[in-house]
Amino acid sequence: TEMAIQEILSDAEIDLGIRWNGGHFLPSGAPLLDDKLVNDALGILVDKNYNAILLPFRKGLDHFLHSSKKPELLTDTVTDMYEALEALAKQVTGKDKDLSGNAELFISKLDVSGEYKDMLKSYILYANGLRHAPARGRQKPSPSRPEVESFIYITGIFTRLAVGHS
Repeated sequence: TEMAIQEILSDAEIDLGIRWNGGHFLPSGAPLLDDKLVNDALGILVDKNYNAILLPFRKGLDHFLHSSKKPELLTDTVTDMYEALEALAKQVTGKDKDLSGNAELFISKLDVSGEYKDMLKSYILYANGLRHAPARGRQKPSPSRPEVESFIYITGIFTRLAVGHS
């Protein structure tokens, strides 16, 4: 049962690096950030209107969970999170463009500062660098777990900013 799983996790003598959420084991990072930027986003995205966003978001979390045994999944995690935000940008803007082509309109719909616009541009550059490296004749990069975990949190920040606007 869920209570038994929660009790086992809380009684562990060391941090096992996992948490139980919604019937799934997920990696635990920074509990406060996990709660606000992952769990809250999942709770919001469960609405059927956000299915196109929820699926890649969950897939990214699943890839991240399994990346401790398969580090090659870290790049896939970034791609999945990017696809989730891209789907959200399409919903917010009503334009069926990729996120790099939709960034200006997306951020303008959110009514946030220029600094956030710069953050989104950096987010897009980073994700596209990982996503398109093989097509550009470069070796597929290998980001670190902490770097990818941070990318998940940044996706959560943009999701929280955008979800009220879709």
